[in-house]
Amino acid sequence: MIDRLKLILPSEWIATRPDIALAVKVSEHTGEVYDWREGEIDGWKIEIHRDGRTVLTGSLHKYHSGAHNGGPFGWHDVAAAVRCLATRLQLAPERMKIEVMEFGVNILMPSQPAQLLQRALLHGTHELNRNTYGGRGHLVEAVRTQYYLKLYDKGWQLVSTGQLLHYPGHVLRVEAKTRAMEWVKSAGVATLADLCNPAALERLGSILQRAFAEMLFACPMPLPEGLPKTTAALLTRGATVPYWKGLTPYSHTATKTKFRKAQALVPDELLHAATVGLPATWLQLLKQPEPGAAAAAVEPALPLASVRPSEALNKDSDARTAYVPHTLPLSVSSPAAAGEGGKARTLPTMLPANDDERRGKGSMQARTPAADGGLPAREQRARNPVASSHPTGQRRCATCGLPINTGNPLAKFCSPVERGKQHARRCRNADSNPRLAVRRTLQTREARVGGTLPIPFAA
Repeated sequence: MIDRLKLILPSEWIATRPDIALAVKVSEHTGEVYDWREGEIDGWKIEIHRDGRTVLTGSLHKYHSGAHNGGPFGWHDVAAAVRCLATRLQLAPERMKIEVMEFGVNILMPSQPAQLLQRALLHGTHELNRNTYGGRGHLVEAVRTQYYLKLYDKGWQLVSTGQLLHYPGHVLRVEAKTRAMEWVKSAGVATLADLCNPAALERLGSILQRAFAEMLFACPMPLPEGLPKTTAALLTRGATVPYWKGLTPYSHTATKTKFRKAQALVPDELLHAATVGLPATWLQLLKQPEPGAAAAAVEPALPLASVRPSEALNKDSDARTAYVPHTLPLSVSSPAAAGEGGKARTLPTMLPANDDERRGKGSMQARTPAADGGLPAREQRARNPVASSHPTGQRRCATCGLPINTGNPLAKFCSPVERGKQHARRCRNADSNPRLAVRRTLQTREARVGGTLPIPFAA
């Protein structure tokens, strides 16, 4: 779940720990003397810079297990490791700011993960870095502005550390590493103490799902018989990276949407196992029982082959958050994690759809009161969001309610590629114009009275 961390400690902390020996850092190759001192405490590396910046780096998983990070690491284990580290450092976890964090899951696969990793093409529109370690492993890495996403064969590492017994079979590791903590800001993770909050860990799982959903894989070859010629031709051409590099940005998005639709017609056991196994494994780690609790407290995970995305969609989920295709919602049924009332929280699955706004006549329609004197259609949608009843969680436009079939998992409105520029503009304006109208009205009043008025919440 949580692995390596880079923590920023208060600059005055080191003065309270005279027991920690510090030495000047010198390069073994060039003899260069660095401008910081180094120390170590229980496997954690400490750096003290001249400006007082104090950095602590290490693996929370290894710190908990004592030697390796190959076994399961549930949220109770994470909380225990945080408490232990805070006690050892004699520093409150709220005062340890996270600068870099690695988090991920180990997924059981029906066969060698390398068979899937060899078919990895792109992450979004970005090319992938690959490493086979001389035939002893397989790594695929996507480098993005705010994070890294790594997929690799965990079995090789488990064998070398003697921890394969925890995962009998083939194991795929899906792991993300932050380059900027802004990427996980929505999860509410900023300090070491936040890792003890199961709700924050639940949101981290959702972020990891969305990152994995951007991966594009080629279909297993040979293709099954009976496919339309155009579909087979697209899947064959799209199985190579140079094909995607030769597309323009505009055609890239449209072609990827067609490619994913065609890809759904070809059975892919490995991709299905990874897609379903990621949220299922993360959920199992969140449901880890407290130490000493009965084993029955853990709800057994369904076999990968029996889990379908359509079965996992929750009709009572928050309908105002974007639905991510090819992912399953995560829910926590633990009373400690569920919050008030002990009710299980479920990650959102889809956007609202309002049948009254399917005509898509633009912003004026959204702001004009109904003929019977009731609320405007936009306010009706905000107060009574209607989730899609499609069995696979069909995403729909937040204003006109038409289906969204583009490849962007975060799209909230109709795409100009799919519906045309005029229709897409009307959908976006219908959502933004009411908010902007309120803001402009307040700005006008401020200019008249010469002061600043509070801006009310606009739905």
